Amino acid sequence: MSFTGSVEAFLRGTFDVSGRACRSEFWYAMLFGVLAGLLAAFVDSLTQRSLASPALNLAFLVPGLSLQVRRLHDFGRTGRWALAPVGAFLLLAALGMVPDLDLGIGDPDRGAADLNLFVALMAGSGLLLAAAATLLLVWDCLPGSAGPNRYGPPRS
Repeated sequence: MSFTGSVEAFLRGTFDVSGRACRSEFWYAMLFGVLAGLLAAFVDSLTQRSLASPALNLAFLVPGLSLQVRRLHDFGRTGRWALAPVGAFLLLAALGMVPDLDLGIGDPDRGAADLNLFVALMAGSGLLLAAAATLLLVWDCLPGSAGPNRYGPPRS
């Protein structure tokens, strides 16, 4: 699939999680996202405001997840795997917002134990996020199923 065809399929398939996306469609769409991100960062630097980059990230969130689901379908995996890094990130964010962490005021032993548990949970969540993202990256590099699978025929 060509660069322009991939970008068109990426943008048109915003809410389409059915079917399959070949490697070229996926990676050309990722290249488009990187180029658009660089342009948005340039606009942000010219205007001295951080508006374009966050707006672009929000605009590409749903199309990117839809594309990831279709890419997973290309080699027979369920699209639910696309949510693995999202779940790990949400766990990490939730742990980062723990407001009631006693850091030893009054009882240094309890505070140290709380801090050690917090650090261990944060590290574990970070490793889970890294593992999920790495797994998706490896899968995104694999070729799709040669013939039709339960998600449909391959795209060229």
